[in-house]
Amino acid sequence: MFGRGDSFDDLFNELNNMFNSNPFGGRRSMKFDSNKKTGKDENGEWTEETFKSEDGSIIITNFIRTSGMDRDMMNLFKEPKRKYSGAEGLKRELQSAIENEDYELAIKLRDMIKQRENNQETIDKLEEELKEVIQNQNFERAIEIREELRKLKV
Repeated sequence: MFGRGDSFDDLFNELNNMFNSNPFGGRRSMKFDSNKKTGKDENGEWTEETFKSEDGSIIITNFIRTSGMDRDMMNLFKEPKRKYSGAEGLKRELQSAIENEDYELAIKLRDMIKQRENNQETIDKLEEELKEVIQNQNFERAIEIREELRKLKV
């Protein structure tokens, strides 16, 4: 039934036929009211169609985004937003992503943790140097170090 490339109307008609069959013979009549909305938001255009039985016992809603998909696909490659700082925070987020079965995010976080651990020695040295240059009021160098640290901490 599903997955044959049928249109939504064809699939809905098949569902309607399944629900309308009467186990005691014959068919029972069930009619659906249709309500269609369209709109546009920051993610693109969308269409929402709702089918509701006369008695309100069955409601089926179909939501289709018709544009903006390329931007959604690009979001897959952006860095995840972090709730915590440091390697320990990344590890907490990784655990949360695994528990929520968000494996794409888990992969990105795992890679960030590995990169952070590989850079930790350099980060420690730069943080010590940063303390020294701030004490010596060498703010130009402090800005350079801050930028290096941002790149390394990802």
